[in-house]
Amino acid sequence: MSGAGADCAFYPGAGTDVIPPTLCRAIKTWIYLDSQPRSENGDKPGFARPRFIPKLLTVMTQNGFMLQTVEADVLTFYHPEHGQTIRYETNAVFPEALQPRHRCDTLVLCGYELTRPPPDFLASYAHIITDSKTYYTASEEAVFLTKHVSTILYDTDWDYWEPSCLTPSHIQRHAVLK
Repeated sequence: MSGAGADCAFYPGAGTDVIPPTLCRAIKTWIYLDSQPRSENGDKPGFARPRFIPKLLTVMTQNGFMLQTVEADVLTFYHPEHGQTIRYETNAVFPEALQPRHRCDTLVLCGYELTRPPPDFLASYAHIITDSKTYYTASEEAVFLTKHVSTILYDTDWDYWEPSCLTPSHIQRHAVLK
């Protein structure tokens, strides 16, 4: 699967977040990357999340993404109704795991602080999806001024991190893309 293209989005530090693909159905290929379950904090030992994969499978299934393949640390999900694929690279640390396939048109930055991004990393993406809860440095915000930026706005009383709240009906009721 090629990563490059306008219909592709790269989401480092994705966790179990299915909100961006739910709100952006036109993007058909999603590449997720996370250091979980081996570690929640990059390559630091002692932070394993053994319940991460079962939680991920639950969230994907309740959102219509069916598990297609499992190859080592890569899980591939497909949503038959919307024709979307999520290639989830687990146990992968950013930026060490960064590959050419991660250079899509869209970068998703929701709740994840990019530590040590390569030079011009943000500048290489034409579109950035962020959210109303993530904060950025002044230099990151300066790059955003030159990009097409979409922001996910959440209802303030919505527990968006809870798997039971991550269903299509909850997402569509409590989140909007601006």
